[in-house]
Amino acid sequence: MERPLCAVCQQEATERCSRCQETWYCSVEHQRQDWKEHKATVCLAEDPRVLQLVEAITNNNRAVVEELASIPAVLNGKVASYTPNERTLQKWAPLHECVRSANLDLLQLLLQKQPKLEVKDDDGETPLFIAASARAPRIVRALLTAGANPNACGQDGWSALMMATRNADLETVQAFFDSGADVYAGHDMFGRSAMDFAQALATGQGLHFREGEDFEEVLERARQMPALYQAYLRA
Repeated sequence: MERPLCAVCQQEATERCSRCQETWYCSVEHQRQDWKEHKATVCLAEDPRVLQLVEAITNNNRAVVEELASIPAVLNGKVASYTPNERTLQKWAPLHECVRSANLDLLQLLLQKQPKLEVKDDDGETPLFIAASARAPRIVRALLTAGANPNACGQDGWSALMMATRNADLETVQAFFDSGADVYAGHDMFGRSAMDFAQALATGQGLHFREGEDFEEVLERARQMPALYQAYLRA
């Protein structure tokens, strides 16, 4: 087997870029020396295979997903923009697309490859935040079990737990509690936390509805939220 050569001096290499897994160096010093050009031309350049992986996830093509997700640089890459429907998604990672498409099977496949769980899109949203917003408790549990940070906040200061609470999504909130989430992590522009949201829901304040949802059903879930929080805090 041919030995890899250093990208700087062409001598036998022993280290490689942990990000792209393709460029080799004979020493840490040479890696540092090459970093400025390397990140502009290799690491941060969009790899066409990332788009192929994202599209394979959209189309539920497991064989292609399994092949491409085995390449760390592709698994953890992003596409500059992706338009699977009317909305254009920017800085979109394969893990984001698994969550958006609610494909638990492919999500679990990607999680086996140990992707970066806190990857953010152009809006600063992680896959966990998107899953919580979409009211997808099984997806949320899978991400949390894999090690996603339950207390991470987006650019606007919101935590995923805040979003799930506002939606009166009892099952998703319970998933966060099972992962030890901090009810005071994150705040909106008025300084309100998930705990504040839960207390307000007791009277139906701040409740968020989706089109087609039954008002009375959502209101009943909202009324149960304060008790769910109290049980968690007492445990």
